[in-house]
Amino acid sequence: IEWYHHLQRAGVDYDLLMMTQKDDLKNILKDECKLSGVAAQTIINILRKNVPNSAVYQDANRVKVSVVSTEEMNAISAAKDGSARIQVAIADVQKIRDSLQTNARNTTKEIN
Repeated sequence: IEWYHHLQRAGVDYDLLMMTQKDDLKNILKDECKLSGVAAQTIINILRKNVPNSAVYQDANRVKVSVVSTEEMNAISAAKDGSARIQVAIADVQKIRDSLQTNARNTTKEIN
């Protein structure tokens, strides 16, 4: 309840809580209302989870759509394929190196 009094004294009313976006609201709660970061985040979480009329809730629950072109998908796929081929080549080189080291040790033993 103490935070409610801070809101009232700072002039933050219901309408302002409902229409203010998360980052702006956090600044208002911390700077103007002098609430701690935890208290400000608690109020924002309550709005985000339980108050469908609030801008914070609507932003958090908005369907987000990502559009990627076919060219971008092809480039991403080619990059992934190239990366996979490089990893296989690195593993092959490491096997060859290990084999050469083993042969070098064996040859050194035979010479000595």
